[in-house]
Amino acid sequence: MKKYGLIISVAAAVLFLLSWITPVCDLYADTVYALISDGLGFLTGNLPVNVGECLMFLAFPVAAAAVLLPVSLIFLHKKTGYKKFVFFYLRALLCALLTLLLIYELNWWLPLRSRLMGGKIMPAESFTVDEIEEVRNHIVKSINDVALQCPRDENGHLIYMDGETMRREISEAMHRNAGVFGRLGGYYPRIKEAYCSDVLDWMDIGGYTYPYTMELTCNRYITKLYYPALFTHESAHHQGYYRENEANFAELLVAEQSDEPRLRYAAYLDMYRYVNLAYMMALDQSDPETAMVRYKEQIRISEQVWRDEVEAMEEAEGRYEEDPHPLESVSETATEISETGWETQGQLLGADGYDGVVLLILSYYRENGIAGEEP
Repeated sequence: MKKYGLIISVAAAVLFLLSWITPVCDLYADTVYALISDGLGFLTGNLPVNVGECLMFLAFPVAAAAVLLPVSLIFLHKKTGYKKFVFFYLRALLCALLTLLLIYELNWWLPLRSRLMGGKIMPAESFTVDEIEEVRNHIVKSINDVALQCPRDENGHLIYMDGETMRREISEAMHRNAGVFGRLGGYYPRIKEAYCSDVLDWMDIGGYTYPYTMELTCNRYITKLYYPALFTHESAHHQGYYRENEANFAELLVAEQSDEPRLRYAAYLDMYRYVNLAYMMALDQSDPETAMVRYKEQIRISEQVWRDEVEAMEEAEGRYEEDPHPLESVSETATEISETGWETQGQLLGADGYDGVVLLILSYYRENGIAGEEP
């Protein structure tokens, strides 16, 4: 066990040093990581249980034992066999933690350290208000147009995609972009509902990609209208684009390439929230006195879209209210922890946070033109 621990420690240290060499990270993310994510994602993605979430549950008793067993030696220190068991447990736990560290570096840290979108797009540092306005209006028009293309029932309510259809459509749209962003050509596992969806909901977490098992997990209480965008976001993480702005940008790529209107609808809506806010801030900074007047002159989200969003929110709230929530007593604590966590994450990620997608979107349209037009 000592030799194993030493080997894993050295390997983890070497990988950490290599992570500061960008070309190495690029090569790893495009080759070795792709094999890991495809293979492990296929294996765990087709299992009926959330392996990653079960491992997180297991961590609580394992950690408790690591604290209680040494304390128990105060009373049982004369029992030689028990003492050997305690020290064996602690050594085994240390080796397990070192192994987890190594896997974390392989499945998250090294891809994260590669170039933004594999170096295939370089976001410009600044844009004019007019450029942001043009992109904002293009996205709004796209939302309004695609809302009319979505299948609906006799009462005008959206007919949502089932999970397998959604996975297939995301995979096809991602593969169409693989010629430029090579990692998008991999395998796309299905997304699983989290067992602790209520806790995720209190923490304002829509989903996550578990690096140790390569599983995609979602909060079952998100709206069905947003679901395809979240699925796309987590799928991008799975393919090795671990920065939040990269995963959000993948939603735009899907919106531009997919033939499925409901997938495009969800992706454009999510992009609108970021671009619209950026546009309002740019207007206010350029000319605060006329900002609101100019904003009101722009194309607006249609009534149909607003109805879809309201109906989707009401449906999600209904699902939440129908389920029991045995941990609801800790909801306020979870929310407080979440607020601190989101703030800390924003500070750590900086330009690579969720809002950073705006520069990628604007750069994409500057390079490719708006709505198929030449730039």
